[in-house]
This record gives sequence, C-alpha cells and structure tokens, in this order.
Amino acid sequence: MTSFLPLSSFPPRLIVSIDAHSRLVDFARAARSFSISFLSSDQDHVADAFAGKQGNNDRFSVAAWRRWPSGNRRLEHASVALDCELAAAIDVGDHILLVGSVIEAKDAEGVMTFLWGDRSYGRFYGR
Repeated sequence: MTSFLPLSSFPPRLIVSIDAHSRLVDFARAARSFSISFLSSDQDHVADAFAGKQGNNDRFSVAAWRRWPSGNRRLEHASVALDCELAAAIDVGDHILLVGSVIEAKDAEGVMTFLWGDRSYGRFYGR
C-alpha cells in the first residue's frame, strides 16, 4: 500500500492507495475484500519483501500469517490488522484507491509500529 487514510468513523471506513499494476488489486476486486496489517517494529524484512527488495516472488513466505473469518490473510504479530469489505475501487492514474468498510480489527497494545516515510523507516508507539 502506498498510503492509508481513515475515511469515516460511522461506519468505520478507510482508503488505501495501491499501485494499479499490483496483483493485490485484482485479488481485492475478485474477493470484494482486503486486509491491512501494520507492521510491528521488528518486521522490516516484511516491508522489504513486499517492496521487492529481496527478489522473492512469494512475498507471503517471509512471515507467518493467519486467516480472518473472511479468509483474508492477517500478518501474525502485526501492531494493527484490519479486515475490510471492499466498498469501492477507484482508478486514479497509476494507482487504485480501495475504499474499505472495516469488518474486524485486531491490535497488539504496546507494540511499536513500523512505517515508511521520507524515504526511510520509522517507528512509533500506538496508543
């Protein structure tokens, strides 16, 4: 995901921006759902794999995953994970905006979250 934006609290909705050429867009459209896992501070190898920096074609093999009741994957030990029903997919140039209605959420209290910004990795504590 290139970016994440909370959209509304009631109902809980969010927007994620994904490269239009990503296979994940096709999966989300076909399944009419998607899941987001925010990495914990020790999961930089997962970020590198999904960014294509490790040359591994099976990016999901670099970490342990669980399944939501919906069947979507959830990264084990993620700081926050959200399972979403796809409300809309909007083409905007070289990216697709996926609008999701949050159907389930899980967080790991006290775990540092891992983010990419200003061309570097950063970490911060949630609540």
